[in-house]
Amino acid sequence: MTLLETLVVLAILASIAAIALPALRGPPIQLQLRAKAADLAEEIASARLAAMSTGETRLLEVPDLTCDGAPKPATILLQGDGLVIAPDLCLGIGDDILRLRPTILTGRLQQSEVP
Repeated sequence: MTLLETLVVLAILASIAAIALPALRGPPIQLQLRAKAADLAEEIASARLAAMSTGETRLLEVPDLTCDGAPKPATILLQGDGLVIAPDLCLGIGDDILRLRPTILTGRLQQSEVP
């Protein structure tokens, strides 16, 4: 094999590595936060549906989601008429924080600004 052929093979391997390496890393942090938010939204929707079907008020405690910096559970009140009363919720991974505000009528999570 000549030096030129060896260089071509090395260039091809370097190109393949450059394409493959980003795929080997985990998903970006923002994507992970959005996945956590989707799981939380599903949990709230399920609890809201259960409260509406029985007509009884339910409490949903979600650990470590308060935005005041203290690691304590956030309490979400789900009323039998479908209303959702909850504080702002913060999801965090490292220094990245996603602040969510549940809407009172539907319980859907809306992203809000982090102060």
